[in-house]
This record gives sequence, structure tokens and C-alpha cells, in this order.
Amino acid sequence: MRKFILNIIVLFSFVSFNSACTHEDDDFIYDTVNTKDTTIINDTIINGTDTIIVKDTIIKNDTTCHNGYYSNIPIADPFILLYNNSYYAYGTGPANSGFYVYKSNDLKFWEKLGYALKKENVNDNNFWAPEVYYFQNKFFMLYVQNYSIYTAVSNYPEGPFVEIGKVNTSQDKCIDPTLYFDNNGRIYLFYSRPGIIYRAEMNNNLYTLANKPQPILRQSQTWESYAVIEGPFIIKKDSTFYLTYSSNSYTSHNYGVGVATSNAISGNWEKANYNPIIQKNDTLVGMGHNSFFYDKKGKLRIAFHAHASIEDVQPRKLCIGNVQFEKQDGLPDKMLIDSIFLPKYYVKQ
Repeated sequence: MRKFILNIIVLFSFVSFNSACTHEDDDFIYDTVNTKDTTIINDTIINGTDTIIVKDTIIKNDTTCHNGYYSNIPIADPFILLYNNSYYAYGTGPANSGFYVYKSNDLKFWEKLGYALKKENVNDNNFWAPEVYYFQNKFFMLYVQNYSIYTAVSNYPEGPFVEIGKVNTSQDKCIDPTLYFDNNGRIYLFYSRPGIIYRAEMNNNLYTLANKPQPILRQSQTWESYAVIEGPFIIKKDSTFYLTYSSNSYTSHNYGVGVATSNAISGNWEKANYNPIIQKNDTLVGMGHNSFFYDKKGKLRIAFHAHASIEDVQPRKLCIGNVQFEKQDGLPDKMLIDSIFLPKYYVKQ
């Protein structure tokens, strides 16, 4: 009888241990909520759809139960790459140290892998806005270093990346590079300078230009201020190209994202009359500098950053949302952003 009771106690302890350390849906706790209004629950924003909510509580490692917690991912100007069924997130972090890389299987919980590019591998300081592309069997990172655009290369998405050249735009104060690979094999570089976004065709080495940069978009709408238009990113839907950009000071609550469209990558761009498509709400401010990516199910997603809190700008944090399109008579489809949530990564105490 004593042995039977002891077995029951051991079994109960095992179940209790696992209930504290093992969680539903890929080993994490989730709730699902319906709401028609934008609100925030457990550090996750809901925009009128069924949305998975992460319980923002201290939890324990599933196998060892070492104490730890999940924190916001502290990167700005985020870029997410899907490669070999894993997601890799890059972004602006400590300005004088380099770029961290995070890895995830589900977009919600991430592992910090370390530096993708370190200061020791380059010749300067102040790093911003990395983007990583898999091209010609290598990984290329374009990024900003002291107001100039550089290219680095690696054999692996997590790095280490080694600088191979400076992109010679023959201009100063060049920031926020992004590439668009056209179906005809041409590669286009978009980047920004104060109040203007530029476009140039790029050679296959991804650090020399094939032609002279041309200005394509300027600050012009009433919601845009501080002489800032930056962070361009381009996607194509059907026969329409969409160029998103950010405006206002990144330290402002009113930092936001606008969109312009064109029927040709080298054509004229017209800003949408419904801009901005992302800007402050009751729970997040300083929302901007986005990129797009397709998830494992082929769904278009958006990544952008927000301020640390209503009161503090730094450290800015990664946000991910869904992208929808709505038909408009005689106009390009309207771009809509919904179901925004804040991914987490595990921090050991």
C-alpha cells in the first residue's frame, strides 16, 4: 500500500512538473480571443480578428525548468528571412556593436543566436537596418554603416558575415537599403536620403551599381514631417508594385508607415490617399520601418518596430502582423495591416 501511495505521489509530481514546464501548441501557452476593436491583451495587439495571444508571464524551460522569462525582441528596422523552414530575424540593435540574429520555427518564440555581423569584422561604427538575401548560393547582407551602404556575405544565414564592399552611390547620408529582384533578372536597390527615396539598378555582386541613382519619392503628404522619408520596401501583387516607407522622426510617437504604388518597378510612384497604413494607437507608438516576408503557409506578413513603451523609445521592439488587400474601384488594391503581435525570446535569469 505504501508503495502504491508513493507511486501515486511520484506520478502526481511528474504531472505537476510537466504542467508547469510543458505548454500547448509547440510547448507554449496561448489563448484565442475575438474582438472588434483594437486593444491590447497580455502584450499583444488585436485588430478585430481571431488572434493568438501569448500569455506574458514568467515561465520555465521545458526540459530543465531553469528560471527565465520571455522578453520582447529588442531590434529596430527589422527584416525576416525564411530559409530551410526556419525564420531568421535581423535588425538594428546596439549601434556600435553589430547585428544580432534570432531564429524561430513559429514567428512567436525565438532563439538569440548571437552576432550575425560584429564590429570586429568591419572598419567603422554605427550600424543600422540590415537586410539579408539568399542569392547565388550565398547570403548577402546590405546594411548602413555611418551613413553609407555596405554589403557583407556569409555561407550561413546566422553568419558570420564579412564585409565585401561599399555601395558607391556618390552621395552622402545614404541609409536603409533594400533590394527588389525582378522576374527579368534585374536587381534594384532602393534607399533613402533626407526627405527622398532613390532607386538604382544593381549588379549581381550586390555592391556595385549599374546606373546612376534616381529620386523617386519625396516627402509630400500632411502626415509626413521632420523632413524624413525612409525605410523603403517593395513587393508586387498581381501587376502592381507597392513601396512602403516611413516618415516622421523615429523618436516621435507619430512615426508611421505609408505606401505608394506603381505599375512598373522603374515607373512613377503615387502615394495612397489612405496613408498612413501603420501609426500610433493606444498601446504602441513609434511604429515604422517595415519589411515584408511570406511565412511557411505562403501568407504575406509585415515586420516593423515600435517604441519600448509610451514613455521610452529604446530599446525598440519587433512587431509582426498580417497583410490584407481590399479591392478598390479603378485603383490599386488597398493595403491593410491587422493581427499585430509582439514575438518573444527566452532570457535565462
